[in-house]
Amino acid sequence: MSYKSTNFSKFISVLIAVLKYTFLLLGIVMAGISGYIEFEVFKGFLPKISYESLGLIIPLLLVGSLEISKIYLTFSNKMFGMSDDKNYGSSKKWFDFLRVFLIVLSFGCTILFTTHNLSSPNEKEAVMAIEAKTNSAYDRQIENVSKDFEAQIEKQIEPLDATINTQKQIMLEERKNTYANSQEFVGPRYREAERQLNIALEKRAKVIAAFNTSKTAAIIELNRQREEEIKQKSEAVFGSSDASNPMIASVLQIFNQQKEYPIGHYIVMVLIISLVISSSIEGVIWASLTMVAIQHGKSLELIKQHNEIKEQQEIINETLEDIINK
Repeated sequence: MSYKSTNFSKFISVLIAVLKYTFLLLGIVMAGISGYIEFEVFKGFLPKISYESLGLIIPLLLVGSLEISKIYLTFSNKMFGMSDDKNYGSSKKWFDFLRVFLIVLSFGCTILFTTHNLSSPNEKEAVMAIEAKTNSAYDRQIENVSKDFEAQIEKQIEPLDATINTQKQIMLEERKNTYANSQEFVGPRYREAERQLNIALEKRAKVIAAFNTSKTAAIIELNRQREEEIKQKSEAVFGSSDASNPMIASVLQIFNQQKEYPIGHYIVMVLIISLVISSSIEGVIWASLTMVAIQHGKSLELIKQHNEIKEQQEIINETLEDIINK
């Protein structure tokens, strides 16, 4: 029974140690995530900086310094808070101010990052879908308009084409009449046929030009309507269910019992999620570092007690030696 109890105690001790270091590792991972978020926000606010090769060093050093400082100050706040170190106590308010400032900075960056990524994340795809659908509809209209104008042109020039063919035939027949020396005979009938041909050709060209002008104007108007419709629909995409985060949109659709919902509801949901994520990241970092500080503080306390006992033992030994020597 005692053997089993001892093994169980060892198992629990090992399990606690594993959980403790896992929690510490989790805090380090969260600190890394917090640093990455700060870096992305940094890039968003300063887009003109080159983030390649040497240009990457400055923002990485800045973010790394801020995150390491936050970690150390969080750790030291708990560590020295359990001690009676007067040197730390005199500067505590400044350390606390810097620690709170860095935590608020990380908190704000996480909210900005999360809000930015949740604010109509599918807007680009939704706009592209609108453009594709609208362009397809207007392309069909333009095709139908072109066919309609072509049909009208054919109807208008059909009698002119008949006249043109008739006059050409007359001119061809007149050319068969020649003098004895084989020169072509160009008489009144030929000249009249030629005149009628030129009139018909001119009318035909004017009819085609007039219809083409009208067709071009109609197509231009359709393209203007196309651009205006795409612009209006694209502007209405922001905050719509098609552009929103699918999970958030689904929740709001259930609560509102309809596909679309007030944009204010979506904004509130985004802010709530951002606050939860920010609080979770900073909370895990604080908790893991606090745990390490408490464990480390206990170890330091034991070392301090050991040193005090050792000093007392040395004093007793010195006192006994003095008595013996006397």
